[in-house]
Amino acid sequence: MTVTSITPGVPASADGRSPDRPRTLGQADFLRLLTTQLQTQDPFNPTDNTQMIAQMAQFSQVTGIAEINQSLGSIAAMLAQGRNADLSGWIGKSALVESRTAMPMADGYIRGEVSAPAGATGLSIAFLDGAGKLMSEQPIAADATGHATFGWQPPALTAPVTVQLRQNGVPLDASPRIWASVIAVRDPGSASPGVLTTNGNYAPQAVQRLG
Repeated sequence: MTVTSITPGVPASADGRSPDRPRTLGQADFLRLLTTQLQTQDPFNPTDNTQMIAQMAQFSQVTGIAEINQSLGSIAAMLAQGRNADLSGWIGKSALVESRTAMPMADGYIRGEVSAPAGATGLSIAFLDGAGKLMSEQPIAADATGHATFGWQPPALTAPVTVQLRQNGVPLDASPRIWASVIAVRDPGSASPGVLTTNGNYAPQAVQRLG
């Protein structure tokens, strides 16, 4: 008899299969099979002791693995709860995330920063509506490392605006970093895990800085 999987404490159905895991052999099933094997063995040619011990050892090994898996699952659940508790402290703060779109924060402003070629001139930040129409364009100046910040108070918005870095009016391939207010934290085990902000939902590791 060969044991392929053990599930401790899972009751078997009438046909010897677990109702939740129909192809998994539980402890009760193994003991019932072992008892049946002993009762139906040939008394003149009983099961070899070595084989019996090997079966018991295999049973203990697989059971131990199943128990370890259960323990790891419990540890993972506790770690997830700890992460949720840590992230809850972010609510009400500002998170800097990489995004080409933006929505105003609680004070009505869109703020962010962008990286440009060091020493570049003629830089500007353009804000476009959903149809690609220019709503505002502001000149910006990058420091010696190419870092520049921007801010704009748009009119009432019903949809995100596109934020675009330009040089002499020509769009550059750069992803701005937008400040967004953290509204809520979603469970890492949910369908949409992460940090919910005024600019959308982001994974915690996508937040570059808190303010």
